[in-house]
Parts: sequence; structure tokens; C-alpha cells
Amino acid sequence: MDKFKILKTLGKGSFGIVYKVIRKEDNKVYALKQVTATKDNLNEVRLLASLEHPNIIKFLEAFPFKNRGDRVTKISIIMEYATRGDLSKVIKRHVASKVPLREKRIWKYISQISSALSFLHKHGILHRDLKPANCFLGKNDTIKLGDMNISKVMKYNKFARTKIGTPYYMSPEVWNNIPYNEKCDVWSVGCMSYELAALKVPFTGYSAVELLRKINLGHR
Repeated sequence: MDKFKILKTLGKGSFGIVYKVIRKEDNKVYALKQVTATKDNLNEVRLLASLEHPNIIKFLEAFPFKNRGDRVTKISIIMEYATRGDLSKVIKRHVASKVPLREKRIWKYISQISSALSFLHKHGILHRDLKPANCFLGKNDTIKLGDMNISKVMKYNKFARTKIGTPYYMSPEVWNNIPYNEKCDVWSVGCMSYELAALKVPFTGYSAVELLRKINLGHR
């Protein structure tokens, strides 16, 4: 951490803490994500290090944090900093102003998300948590897909079973504990496309049971 100066906290949650930082040696701004040293978070480091695509957050480096017993307890991941926030903030601004997004802009976002997703799937990787908050915006309104900590590398012609993701964007297969593949990510893109156009999620419910029922029936 001595190489970086923390400017502000960008986010905090069960995933850890994300800071906006400046690297002292080049005076450039980056995002520093500090997480607990778990199997999932080590998986994110390995995935990010192996991926290079214009619409995926770029990985720079990672280093461990050791406690007094010389045990690694946390990992700091240095990533590209998306200067313009994320799609969830874009949607909230348009909801507040009651002004819909232009169709051309929606197609630009979906095209870039689809390009990043196609790249992941070709490398046998499921994202599994596609949602507006994980679609960051860089220069020129460019989508940068991030938060890969629950992504899964699939073996050829195999299916995943773990129920994981964000409820509003989870496919029926994931909800119903049915083995799933890359189509679960495609479902999530469809949900985001609807939300960008309508400024609301396609399925809502007062409980998880009601939300699942509506998703299964295809009713809003």
C-alpha cells in the first residue's frame, strides 16, 4: 500500500472495500479493491490477470496483506479506474429526471456488454452476476465489465449448479437449481436491456417467492 495514496472510498460491502487511489510513481489514478483472502477472491485475481478486452476492466497487479503472524489475510487488487461510475447510476439519474435513455445509447451499451460476454464465453467463463452496477463506464462512455469474483470457469460441455447472482437478473435455471450454462448470462443481458429501455427491472416481487413465480411464468 505504500506505493499508493488513497483519494476516497468508492464502495464498501460484503465483497470488501474499493478505493480510488493514485500510484505515487506515475501519478495515475487506479481503483484498488481490498478483499479477504478467500478462494473466490483468488479466483478473481487469476481471471482478471488472464483477460484482456476493451470492454473488461483491466487488471494491473495484486499483492497480499499479511498480519503479524505473517499470514495472508487480505488481497489488494489494482485495476483500471472507470471514470464515469456505472450503469446503475446512469439509470437512477434518468429515473429521477424522467427522461428515457436514447435508443442509440442503449444499443451502444448492450453491444459492448455482449462483446465482453462473448469473449468470456469463448474462454469458458461464466460471469454469473451481470447487472448495471457491475457495468462500469470509462472514457467516451465505454462499458467496462467488472466484478468477476463469482465468475466460474467451465469445463467443455459442462453445466454449473450453484445458485448465485443478483435476484432481479437471475435466470429461471439458476433460481430453480437447474444446471445452467452461458445462457444464464444472456438472460441477465436481456433483463438489463429491458431496464435501460423502461428504467425499471422486468420482474418485481414483494418476496423472493413472488419474484420467482413471476420469472417462471414470464409475467411482470
